[in-house]
Amino acid sequence: MINYEIVKKSLAGLDEEYTRFQRDHFENWEIWADASEKVYQRQPVDESKIPKAFHNELRAIKLLLEMEDLGEFDWNSPKLREAFAAISGGVFHQFFGKTIAEIAITL
Repeated sequence: MINYEIVKKSLAGLDEEYTRFQRDHFENWEIWADASEKVYQRQPVDESKIPKAFHNELRAIKLLLEMEDLGEFDWNSPKLREAFAAISGGVFHQFFGKTIAEIAITL
């Protein structure tokens, strides 16, 4: 029978790997939080100051705000689709998908 302790023990290695990835990949999240607020307020942000882990999100947010300002929001926009493809194909989402698959296989 499966229970909490079995699950916890079985997934301990994945938990450690996931935690390490999150900590290392997003270690400078405060910089991104400040920058994303500036972008939302339509203030200039130097992309070179943003950690690489957040570049795709920065581009997507800028594009979404540009579309909003123009009153031409379109989910089928090639630029928007490209931006979201970059986000979903990025390192974090690939790692997350791999982790979910490994959890399912392990359990």
